[in-house]
Amino acid sequence: MERVTLVSGPTAQRRMRLGRQLRTGRSLAGEPLPPLFPATAISLATGAIGIDTADAILTALTPTLRCTDLDSVQAAETELVAAATGTSSETPVPASAEEI
Repeated sequence: MERVTLVSGPTAQRRMRLGRQLRTGRSLAGEPLPPLFPATAISLATGAIGIDTADAILTALTPTLRCTDLDSVQAAETELVAAATGTSSETPVPASAEEI
């Protein structure tokens, strides 16, 4: 992967981790399952946010999946994506990956 993409090992690992967390899955019956972080997946796929921002969002939220419900985590994700894209009423200017 590193040679094909010409990136460092840590960068390749980070991108692979992001891909695993943001891709859709399949149920045992073969039905499509949405990603755990749909707002981040859509925003990254459309170019509204970059890899660093997506990584910051997932790094912050993934550990919370162990101690809170998915709806609350996805609500927080939606707010972080809105802040990152500048579409939040509280953050009318896009926040950087560092700020996220």
